[in-house]
Amino acid sequence: MKLPGNFETAFAYKLDDYENAEKLLHKILSKYRIDGEWFKLNQNELELIKANCEAMGGVMITEEIDEAINEPINEVEKGYFTEEINEYLMKYRKIPEKLRLSILGKFNELPYTAKRNIKIYEELIISTIEILNISENKTLPQNARYLAKEETPFGLDRLLKEKLKTDLSTASIVSDELKDKNIVEIIKKADNKSSRKKFHTRLKRDWTW
Repeated sequence: MKLPGNFETAFAYKLDDYENAEKLLHKILSKYRIDGEWFKLNQNELELIKANCEAMGGVMITEEIDEAINEPINEVEKGYFTEEINEYLMKYRKIPEKLRLSILGKFNELPYTAKRNIKIYEELIISTIEILNISENKTLPQNARYLAKEETPFGLDRLLKEKLKTDLSTASIVSDELKDKNIVEIIKKADNKSSRKKFHTRLKRDWTW
């Protein structure tokens, strides 16, 4: 996709039904289209987008998007993340079979495709729960990034990439799916390394071991 020029993030929303939201906004803004996904908008049109996103139940995540764009990981941080990942691998505890079956029983059919065309399958679900179970307070920042695993900051997304040997970002989507099944809760709080509030995923007590 060709960029029309320099740009900045004015705001960002997270929506459950993002596909229909995108179609609606494309229809409303069609007369402002420059090329493909790019539109020339003034402040009035931006406010119109905000209003529609909020009407569709959108949650503003501008800070999280800015953080993903503007906080590159330096070499020192990469080494630090590697140490933490090694520590997690040493603490790994396989989920008991009875608990595994109870969790999988909450899903009508596996695999299936969720938001952003992310495939939800057994290994992703169980890996997420096993990682959260060995985390402090059964909680991890999602830190979801559309980056290679080596460039992804420490958190649920990075650990899933390492465990599943992929660069695909899945933490936010699988967290949403597990929240719908009442297995995890999603909270927004500052972590130990930043004063900014981030989305964290916490494994509920009934599903720990």
